[in-house]
Amino acid sequence: MNKTHDPALTSWIESANAPDTDFPIQNLPFGVFSRKGDSERRVGVAIGDQIVDVGESLSANLWSGKARDVARLEAYFVGDFRFGGGLIANLQKGTSFVFEQAYINNEVWLPTYEEAHIGARVLLVKSIQVNEVTRYSDYKKFNVESIATLGKPKNANGAEPPPEAAAPKPD
Repeated sequence: MNKTHDPALTSWIESANAPDTDFPIQNLPFGVFSRKGDSERRVGVAIGDQIVDVGESLSANLWSGKARDVARLEAYFVGDFRFGGGLIANLQKGTSFVFEQAYINNEVWLPTYEEAHIGARVLLVKSIQVNEVTRYSDYKKFNVESIATLGKPKNANGAEPPPEAAAPKPD
């Protein structure tokens, strides 16, 4: 368990501190919502009885290839995204992510590419810059068979103990 699960953590949103809330500061799920009277679907994070609209700070493109065998998500922050008013963390404008998956062997979607360019400041002290690219390839389909057998115990040399050593003799 890490510090984000610490039950002593409290939120700046009062309803997230209630003992019966489903979304305290330790549980911040992403989801899709729409505003009352508006059919536009948006990405948000639930906290307490409120939703933080991630779309206010995030721009994204999602596409799939002509044969629907590749899916790609590109997202970048058009402005700073602050957690706890910027006191806990601040993802900086321009932070971006790319995720790509391919439909392998007409059976399963698997990741093929990930890219992250992250600029962040944590607890107003630590500045972090991360640039990472990961490519996944050469997926192989294989079958595995395991066979387990039980045998007589062996001594330190790997040989079976002699029969007289295996069982104690009565007096």
